[in-house]
Amino acid sequence: MFRAHKRFLAIIAIGLGLYTPSFGQTAPAIRGREAEAVALTVKTFKSKQGTFYAGWPVYGDLKHYTLELLRHHNTLEITFVPDQPKLKRNEAGTGGGTKYGWDVHYVVSLDPLRIVKEEYAR
Repeated sequence: MFRAHKRFLAIIAIGLGLYTPSFGQTAPAIRGREAEAVALTVKTFKSKQGTFYAGWPVYGDLKHYTLELLRHHNTLEITFVPDQPKLKRNEAGTGGGTKYGWDVHYVVSLDPLRIVKEEYAR
């Protein structure tokens, strides 16, 4: 009975995309303090939304961003990378900033928790 219940839950989880069988891959994981650092940068990023430069947003809507995290001993680099809009065949991507906003890079100290650097690419 218990095995059948467990198997049923696994099938439901697979159907919902919540379960990834282990084939040498591990799910991405962050520690609690890193989650706090992400929360701090998201709060800072969102507090500056509505800022424009040359008619384009600097801090865009988060639904058009991907966050990249890189850990270095006691700091965490968090980069908000804007989506690249669809380009015509003869166009090249710009990198840095797009019509969705600028690339924003934070360096966060994990102890004490604070943003130590904020940089932009446009």
